[in-house]
Amino acid sequence: MVLNEKGYELRKAQAQEFEKAIAEFSDYAIQHPEIDSRILKARENSLRTLLARINTELAEYENKQLESLALAAKNYPKISQQRYKSLTKLTNKIQESNQVQNQNIYSSSPDISGMAWQQTLKQVFDKIDQYNPNKETVSQWFLSLFKLQYRKLEKECL
Repeated sequence: MVLNEKGYELRKAQAQEFEKAIAEFSDYAIQHPEIDSRILKARENSLRTLLARINTELAEYENKQLESLALAAKNYPKISQQRYKSLTKLTNKIQESNQVQNQNIYSSSPDISGMAWQQTLKQVFDKIDQYNPNKETVSQWFLSLFKLQYRKLEKECL
């Protein structure tokens, strides 16, 4: 399914509803042991399958959005206001994405992760011309740069 912005928002809301329903099925099974748990488990598994499909669609849409922002930034002259704006949009989208928010490295030291984030942004701004969408997604590329910066800073601080 090809998503547009409105479809993306609808699918996101649908994913949240499925997550709630899965939690409710689990709670219901615990509260009512007299009901055959295989039936509830089958329903829960079908919801999990649908949720996985929706999450895949959402991730594909996000990756396409990030890729188009990266390619747009790449096409502007190195020192230009348009390139800066495009890179700012790209980094904001990446920061909002679940892939960045779900990283465990934020939990150890906010100072180190903040410095790593700033250095990663500088590196992204410098290396956007080397971005190749055929190798990996923008978010994967961004996260690998972030993790590298984080590890460097962590070694320096310890």
